[in-house]
Amino acid sequence: MGYQILSLLLYSLQNITNKTFARRFPSRLAGIILLDALAMSIVALILALAGRARPLEGPVLLLAGVFGVVYILTIVTLQAALAAGPMGATILLNNIYMIFPVVYSILFFDETVTPTKLIGIACMLAVTVLSAPRDKKLKQNRQALSLRWFLLTLATTLCNGVLTILKRSLSWYFPKADSAAFTFWGFLTVAAISWLIVGVLLLRKQDFSTWTADPKWLGLCALGVGVATGGGNLFQLLALRTLPAVVVFPLNAGGLLMILWLFSLVVYKDKVRPSGVVAFILGLVGAVLLSLK
Repeated sequence: MGYQILSLLLYSLQNITNKTFARRFPSRLAGIILLDALAMSIVALILALAGRARPLEGPVLLLAGVFGVVYILTIVTLQAALAAGPMGATILLNNIYMIFPVVYSILFFDETVTPTKLIGIACMLAVTVLSAPRDKKLKQNRQALSLRWFLLTLATTLCNGVLTILKRSLSWYFPKADSAAFTFWGFLTVAAISWLIVGVLLLRKQDFSTWTADPKWLGLCALGVGVATGGGNLFQLLALRTLPAVVVFPLNAGGLLMILWLFSLVVYKDKVRPSGVVAFILGLVGAVLLSLK
């Protein structure tokens, strides 16, 4: 259980650090990619030092590469969503990604449709409806920002759903593959592509001084995201060795949502309407139900 708690805390730190970056720096593509390049290099280093840098067969390596590409899209849209709206609501709506692998396994692997899964899907769909912008009393610019946050978060949800399907595809299509090595090569791909984009932007005379002018906070954010992502991943793998998946995944999904939602209320003073409380409860129930086998 200790490994699971550490994993949960580190994944919480990952999201809080992403929000901190969004509050301290302009959330433009160049800055987000620079943060990714630094942070994912740290993740790859952590995994390499932990002995995860092992060779993979061609098809599995290709899947890891696709994972890396989709991960970049996920983190870019997540950063933009966190900059545009409250962290608790962003993580809550983002949790809808859990529907994607469930539906995929039902459609393509003849997985049984159970009442638990149907209720979980219904809860997540209700969260989407409750999270949609509907306050017409807001000024026009605030309405536009609210809609932008909602659409960006849905884009993050879609990317995260594809990302989860790719991760689970490893066990579906390559059951004997080395999952730890897959994770290393996936994050190494993220780091390599991010540095490549940074290089291209530099050749196009992109000015990074907006972010590099404050090396202390840029470094802290990169270190926080890198260590939290790498450490969270490692401790979750260790937790799965001592605890059944039916314990690890519901605890991770529900615990992460609860920690970040409460943190957003207490630290960032995010306002929550009654519909937001209902959405939180439904999201928590849905996350746990969809995590169950």
